[in-house]
Amino acid sequence: MGVPLPIIIMIAMMMLMFGVSVIVLLKKKGNFFTQTIDAKPKQSNAQQEDKKI
Repeated sequence: MGVPLPIIIMIAMMMLMFGVSVIVLLKKKGNFFTQTIDAKPKQSNAQQEDKKI
């Protein structure tokens, strides 16, 4: 148990940041997949055209 406390804190912070980034990426991917499954491509194209007009 001769590991300095600052090193432990640094590793813990890195793990936290990595975990948060992974969760955010998973949420973004999940939203993308649900949108593509729920809305058919034709519907999404029509919505995009409406927005352009």
